[in-house]
Amino acid sequence: MADPLLERLHEALARSGLKREARAWALLAAWALAVAGLFALLLALARTPVVQDLLPWRGDGFFRKALVTHVDFSFVVWFLALLGVLLAFAAALLPKAGPAGAILGRIAVGLGILAFFLMALPALLDRGLPALNNYVPVLEDPIFMAGLVALFLALGLVSARLLAGMVRPERARDELALAGAAAALAILVSLLCFLIALGQLPKGLDPANWAEHLFWGGGHVLQFAYTILLVAIWQVLSRLAFDQPALSPALYRAALFAFLPFILAAPFFYARHPILSLELKNAFADLFLYGLVLPSLVAGLGVLTCWRQRTQPGGAAGLALILSVLLYGLGGLAGYTLGPNDTRIPAHYHAVIGGVNLAAMGFYYAVLLPLLGRPILGRKKMAVSLGLYGLGQFLWTAGMFLAGLLGVARKTAGAAQGLDSAPKTIAMTVMGVGGVMAVAGGVLFVALILYGLLAKRSRP
Repeated sequence: MADPLLERLHEALARSGLKREARAWALLAAWALAVAGLFALLLALARTPVVQDLLPWRGDGFFRKALVTHVDFSFVVWFLALLGVLLAFAAALLPKAGPAGAILGRIAVGLGILAFFLMALPALLDRGLPALNNYVPVLEDPIFMAGLVALFLALGLVSARLLAGMVRPERARDELALAGAAAALAILVSLLCFLIALGQLPKGLDPANWAEHLFWGGGHVLQFAYTILLVAIWQVLSRLAFDQPALSPALYRAALFAFLPFILAAPFFYARHPILSLELKNAFADLFLYGLVLPSLVAGLGVLTCWRQRTQPGGAAGLALILSVLLYGLGGLAGYTLGPNDTRIPAHYHAVIGGVNLAAMGFYYAVLLPLLGRPILGRKKMAVSLGLYGLGQFLWTAGMFLAGLLGVARKTAGAAQGLDSAPKTIAMTVMGVGGVMAVAGGVLFVALILYGLLAKRSRP
C-alpha cells in the first residue's frame, strides 16, 4: 500500500471506525450482483421449454417481475451500494470523523440490508404489477416500494452526513473526499427530484406511466453520481497501475466541479416545465449531452495518456482501467448514433454501464480488498474475470450495435426479432457469444470478491 492516499485512507478507516461500514456496503454490492445473477437465471429458465413448466411461477407476469428485480439489483442496488463505499471512505478522511458518524452509518447500512430483502421478496412471491420504466423500474407492491424507500433513505443519510462534515472547503483536500462530496450532492438532488415529481404527478396514471415520470428526472441526476464514482475510481486506479494520477489535482477538481452546475439545475426544471411534458423529458436528456461528456472525456484521455507513458505493466488495476475507459468510450460514441427503437440503444447503455462495472471490478481487486485486509484469491483469476467480462461486453456491444444498424428492434426475442438475413443472424450470434463470456467473467468476479469479503482476514 505504497500510495499516499491509500495509506491515509487506511489510517482514517481505522481511526474513524468506518471500516466495518465500508465492508458492509461492499458486501451489499457484491450480494446485489449475486441476486441479479439469480434472477437472470430464473429469467432464462422461465423461457426454456419443459423447464418453465416445472417452475412454481407461470406466464409472462413472473418474467416481467423477475426482469424488474434483475435490473434493479444489477444497476440500482449495485451502484448505490458502491456509492455507499465511496461515501464511507470520504467520511473517514474528514478530520473530525468519529463515533457519531459511525452510528449514523450503521443505521444507513441497516436500512440498506432491509431494502435488499424487501426488494427481492415480491418477485419470488409473484407479487406486484411490474413497470419497466427507465432508470428505476418498479413493482407496484407495498413491500417492494418500502424497500426502495429504505434504500434511498440509507444513501440520503450517509450523503447528508458527509456534506455536513464538509462545510469548510479545506476539509475536501483528498481526492476521494472531493468525489464523495460531489456524489453525495448528486444523490441528495436526485432524491429531491423524486419528491418534487411525486408531488406534481396527477392521480389516475397507469403504474408504468407514473413510474416513468416519477424517476425520469432523479434517475438522470443519479447518473451524475455514478459518473463521479467512475472518474474517482479512474483517478485512484491510475495512481496504482501507472504510478501517476489520470488527472493533475487541479484538473481533477475542475472535472468534478464541472458536474455541479448541471446537478444543481435539475430541480428547477420542474418549475419551468409541466411534469408530463415532452419539454421536461428533453431538458433532463440534455443534462447528459452537456453535463456528462466533457469531464468523463477529459478523465478518460488522462488515463490513456498515463497508459502510453507507463513504466510498469499495471496489473489488475491497469487491465481494469484500460478496458473500462475503452468500453465506456465505445458506449459514449454509440450514443451519438442511436436509432428510434433498435438494438443500438441497449448497445450504448450496456457499454457505458460495462465500463463502470470494469472500473468497479478493478476497484475491488486493487483498492477495496487490500484496504480491508481481505485475501485475494489468485491474480490470474482476477485477470481472467476482467478479460472475460471486458471482451464479452465488447462483443455484446458490437453485435447489438450492428444488429441495430440492420434494423433489429430492441426488446424483442425469437421470431419477433426478424432475423431474416445472414448479417442479422451473425450480429446476434456475436452478441450471444459476448453475453456468455461477460456472464462468465461476472460470475467469477462475484465469487472472488465474496470469498475475499467473507473469508478470514489476510495478514495486515
